[in-house]
Amino acid sequence: MHFLRGLADIHDVKSIAVDPRFFDLPAQQLADEGLPMIEVPQVLERMTPAVAAAYDAIKNAMLSHDGDDLFAAQVLAAVARYTNAASP
Repeated sequence: MHFLRGLADIHDVKSIAVDPRFFDLPAQQLADEGLPMIEVPQVLERMTPAVAAAYDAIKNAMLSHDGDDLFAAQVLAAVARYTNAASP
């Protein structure tokens, strides 16, 4: 919450997307303070195309980053995890 308040203090924040499942009470408190909170639930119908696009971009070497070692390690440690709704 402190981080988001700080960003709003130095930037012209138009909206802050939050998943209400994991950030409901803090989002409501920030909205009460005047921050523009927008609920974006991470439901299967929304996340499947987003994850597929990210996967394709990674697979096709269409992404780059600033060389941060921690971020690189996290990306390189990623593995596919299949569910009943999605299989190889």
